Amino acid sequence: MADTTPDLPQEIIELILSKLSLKSLLQFKTVSKSWNTLISDPIFVKNHHQQSKQSNSNDLFLHKKSWNSSDGFSLVRLEDEKLRTQRVIAPPHGWEHVLCFCEGLLLIQQYGSRRLALWNPSTGAEKSLWLPYNCFKSNFGLCRDPITDDFKVVIASWEHYMVYSFKNNSWKKRIKYECVEYYRTQYIPGVCVDGASYWLWLSQNATIIMYFDPRDDKFKILQKTESVVVEGNEPVFVAELRGRLCVYCNNGRDKETILIWTKGKGIDNNSWNKLMNVENVTMPILWFELKCFIGNKIVIRNAKDDRLVVYNPYEKKFEQFEDKEVGEYGLVPYVESVFFPTQNTKLKRKRKDL
Repeated sequence: MADTTPDLPQEIIELILSKLSLKSLLQFKTVSKSWNTLISDPIFVKNHHQQSKQSNSNDLFLHKKSWNSSDGFSLVRLEDEKLRTQRVIAPPHGWEHVLCFCEGLLLIQQYGSRRLALWNPSTGAEKSLWLPYNCFKSNFGLCRDPITDDFKVVIASWEHYMVYSFKNNSWKKRIKYECVEYYRTQYIPGVCVDGASYWLWLSQNATIIMYFDPRDDKFKILQKTESVVVEGNEPVFVAELRGRLCVYCNNGRDKETILIWTKGKGIDNNSWNKLMNVENVTMPILWFELKCFIGNKIVIRNAKDDRLVVYNPYEKKFEQFEDKEVGEYGLVPYVESVFFPTQNTKLKRKRKDL
């Protein structure tokens, strides 16, 4: 691999490379030693990852209808109320049970075993790890510490939780909850936004929103401001839309209207704004799952019949997708990025992000 002196300044080369597709970027690693070093640099990888998340228009997903098959994942694009397959991606070891996902990385499992793997489906990079004990009926979450850039796995069980640090390659075992006496929720993946994972927590009289803060490895209660108006004991639900945490619930006794709010950017930002009302809803809110936006339309999964519908907020009506079934975890956001967490990685170069 020959090395040449570039005619352009290093900063310009880095800026250009950061905007390339993953396929081109991997090819350009062979141009020279300096380019390979640059593209492998943690700061560059972090910047390219951010560029990839912003350029992805939220219409690319990994799709799998049944976890019992060994077909791999279909990379699909949502277009014109159809799932258009781009290609098929095989997971490592044939594992296809998705526990949770965050920023383009998936935590997958050999179903029924204590073996897990963190997997980047766009590059194939993966790291295996073992659960310290059987975590049956536990919830999983993926987090990214915004300060140290450490990726963490969180396992929430009944009376305690555990945290795995990829930088330290170790588990913190059986940590007691401080803000609640015990954990009770549905067995669903944590919703990862801004590096934290959020869950619905069932208390005696209401549903509260809990989150795991990767900066201090603690569970905390998310405080909703007065702008989020929930009547009575209406159940609330959480989702991620366009990089923001969303809370949604029924409009009191009006079960045909669902209200959606979005949280401000950042873990500590507790500002909330009304996003929209979804009107003329015919399904109970327990079956209503927010998935993504396509332009100004919002994609929703009907959990009862496993179908996707698109809601047009201007015309206040729903349109059916042509595909019959999508599966419980059938749409996992896809981010094309070279990012993958490493152990004890220090960001040596001190400069502004591109």
